[in-house]
Amino acid sequence: MKLPECWNCRRRFQWKEVVLFISSKKCPSCGKTNYLPSRKKYGTGNILLILVLLIGMNVMNTGWIGNLMFAGVLTVLWTVLLPFTYTFIEEEDSLF
Repeated sequence: MKLPECWNCRRRFQWKEVVLFISSKKCPSCGKTNYLPSRKKYGTGNILLILVLLIGMNVMNTGWIGNLMFAGVLTVLWTVLLPFTYTFIEEEDSLF
């Protein structure tokens, strides 16, 4: 798994630079703005996370405290690993 790189200068971003950003990130090396493709911003990733949470909570049957702990661990894991799936593009694209 690799972290995303700038579309212009190919500088690889550090994890802490891309873990909590919304849709665009300026490259500290060349100054160009990098955008996430719409499929990543509005993709099925969040739907998949919710689906795994719901299925996991029903399968585990640990009560509401266990469900909260499971949801918390899965959300943290999701946040930690998500930047490794990013790819940047030059221009912001539309959803449709």
